[in-house]
Amino acid sequence: MRGSHSLFNPTVALRKVFVSNAVAFEGSMHLRLLLAPAIGHLYPNPSSSAPSNRFFTTGYAAQMKWRRQSPQAETTVKEKNKLICDHNIPYSMVQIRQDDGTLSPPERTTGLLRSLNLNQYSVVLLAPPRKDDKSKGPEYAIVRIIDKIAERKEEEAKAAAKRANKVTQKQLEINWSIAPHDLQIRMKQLKQFLTKGYQVQVTLMSKRGKRAATQEEAKKALQTVWDTIADVPGTSQYKKEQGEVGKTVMLFIQGPTPRPAENQSAGTAAKETAETPAEMAQQTTQ
Repeated sequence: MRGSHSLFNPTVALRKVFVSNAVAFEGSMHLRLLLAPAIGHLYPNPSSSAPSNRFFTTGYAAQMKWRRQSPQAETTVKEKNKLICDHNIPYSMVQIRQDDGTLSPPERTTGLLRSLNLNQYSVVLLAPPRKDDKSKGPEYAIVRIIDKIAERKEEEAKAAAKRANKVTQKQLEINWSIAPHDLQIRMKQLKQFLTKGYQVQVTLMSKRGKRAATQEEAKKALQTVWDTIADVPGTSQYKKEQGEVGKTVMLFIQGPTPRPAENQSAGTAAKETAETPAEMAQQTTQ
């Protein structure tokens, strides 16, 4: 008896898949070669969106990357950050803008540069001249003379003021039953922090597993903290004291820091409400 003929032959199936795909691929490539002149005519500019022969492309991501790194955008940013000054000014005649906003009479750029000590001063272009009588803008290029040394000192002063205004915060935790030697070490740290102008939060509390302090010991430890604060002139409370002696007390102390004059009314109010360390300690022990 003859064996039954299988309806599914793997060899035939694979042959159909690969041969048909190869024929389709070859036909597609042949069609592209035939249409290449027409495509070139439709897209003469290489930068235009002509069909690509690449089978795999980053597509949208590549276009977005190109947009983010556009040379034109980079040039615009560089032009904004770049100042044209001194011998790089391309105009033969200039007018100097004075501090009051007025303009000096026109003069030659070369003569102005020769009259200045360029180690200390710099001529900076503010506005180019107009192209013709119909255009808007000044008749001559407008420049400004900068004292480089004074400007550098001003920038350094601004940077120093910014650093001075930056508040550094520190925290100290003290157990009510702390040993006298350990308390002195903590007070030394507190004094160093306040001398540097830091904001210090001092927390006096009972710690788990430690001996419970008596009320007298707690008052004595708190008084030692206030005495240390009083040793640093110019300290103040930036927030009111919180808590209860023997349980948890938090002190918020601001060390003395030179600060620029801010609002006059705010400064006057601060002086009226400011308390000395002695006054603060007296209120605590009452």
